[in-house]
Amino acid sequence: MNPTPHSSLDFQEWLLHPTTQAFRRVLVARVRVLKDRWAAGEFSDMSQFGTAILNAKAIGAVEAYEGLAALDFEVMEMELSDDSEK
Repeated sequence: MNPTPHSSLDFQEWLLHPTTQAFRRVLVARVRVLKDRWAAGEFSDMSQFGTAILNAKAIGAVEAYEGLAALDFEVMEMELSDDSEK
């Protein structure tokens, strides 16, 4: 069985699967936790450079989580076709 969706319908069915829905809730929760930690000042350091690094790491994590949570069929299809051409 090929794990990649072959149609928009396959992708929609995958989105509706309880495991997929739970995974997406985890991603949203992780974004919320990171934002709460940022608001609480947890990404501050004794130096400006240290603070910049901590904030950059948190921003990267949020961008990754949000990108995965927002993944749609067209993007997945494009990414998979790019991989197959390499």
